Amino acid sequence: MGKPRKVDPAATGVLPPVSKKKKHREQEALPAEPIEVQRYEVDYAVTASQMRFDPTPQGTSHGIMNFMITASDDDGTLSSIASRATSNLKPESYQQILAGGLRLRQEVDVPLRATSLRLGVQDALTGHMGTVEIPPPVKAPPGVAQSLTHAMPEIEPD
Repeated sequence: MGKPRKVDPAATGVLPPVSKKKKHREQEALPAEPIEVQRYEVDYAVTASQMRFDPTPQGTSHGIMNFMITASDDDGTLSSIASRATSNLKPESYQQILAGGLRLRQEVDVPLRATSLRLGVQDALTGHMGTVEIPPPVKAPPGVAQSLTHAMPEIEPD
């Protein structure tokens, strides 16, 4: 979305490097100078067969999904964002999810030096998870305007 811009590292969620030998975060301070980032918008579409919803005594269907994005560079520096979608769906909303799936949009600032983007979805009730890793930069699909607002794509039928 848009053009790259410089931002304060503390505002992006950039984490200190992870030691490849020690497997834990080093106690180094974040760089004070601004870093160059690219904003990405990710639209998730999860089919109902990939989710679990439990009936509640109140007549709703309860589900919890986690959506995560992590960017990393060759030095092990990470930038990440996570969202949790918790729902207690009324019967009519539950039927809509069964018919069309669940959709969520995330926006994340990715450092331009990132060499990897990992996207993940987890059903917190079952622990089932799926991830995909892609190399940046990721171009917008043809015909999609690079604005802050646009329609979500239709979910393809099974």
